Amino acid sequence: ISFVSKFNFGMGLGFQFPIVVLLLVKLGIITHQHLVKYRRHVIVLSFILGAVLTTPEPITQVAMAVPLYLLYEACIWISWYWERKKRKAGVARVS
Repeated sequence: ISFVSKFNFGMGLGFQFPIVVLLLVKLGIITHQHLVKYRRHVIVLSFILGAVLTTPEPITQVAMAVPLYLLYEACIWISWYWERKKRKAGVARVS
């Protein structure tokens, strides 16, 4: 029960990360360029979070780190789309 509880808590907490990132993008605090610039840092951070939030087994750490990074990449694409849409809306209003 201890393993399952810790694993579920770690995964649940870790997968809130993309929601926070997209919220910061929507608020205009960070941009698509910021996300791309810090891509390498997020790889390391994903593995650190995988180590801290899960059990000490390498398999569960990687099982958390890889999806976290893939979700970060999805955040980059979503933020790029939102910024592109905002630019197009601004150009359409000016024209």
